[in-house]
Amino acid sequence: MDPSAPDFDSLRAQLIDDAVAFGTDNPVNDALQADVLSALSDIRAGEAGAAGPAGRVGVVVLEQTGQPAGQLRDLAQDLKNVTDADAAFDTVIVRTPASTAAVSDSLSRAQVEKGQYALIGEPDYAEGLRAFSAEAGGFAVPWVLVTVMFSALVAIAAATSFLAATRDS
Repeated sequence: MDPSAPDFDSLRAQLIDDAVAFGTDNPVNDALQADVLSALSDIRAGEAGAAGPAGRVGVVVLEQTGQPAGQLRDLAQDLKNVTDADAAFDTVIVRTPASTAAVSDSLSRAQVEKGQYALIGEPDYAEGLRAFSAEAGGFAVPWVLVTVMFSALVAIAAATSFLAATRDS
């Protein structure tokens, strides 16, 4: 077993307890936990009492950066899966000093990616969570632009087909 791998059962129990989990027992965890819980509360309050675009969020804080981003995402997904019956998180975020990973049922992959960039860009973990929510919630597919581009492609294809057909006649 990888010595840098976090204790999965401990993380699961902590997430179920109050939506925040730590990979190590560090003296600063209490203050950080208070900040993270405050950020999660602010995120919910910013959505008029709703759970926000990310839904119910669970946060895992790891001190070690020994795991690649893919393994962090797998950890987030596994924790989301095993806490479904007890906590029903819509989004689980794993944060390390050098990386972040998130999985979500309520956000699109593009929203998650945009939120992750905002999260990792903030050294303050609580502010990073607020930035994650703002970026993920602010993302919208530019449907007008997509429609205009698609219509232009259809018009070009139709014109090309018409010109090719009249040239061959």
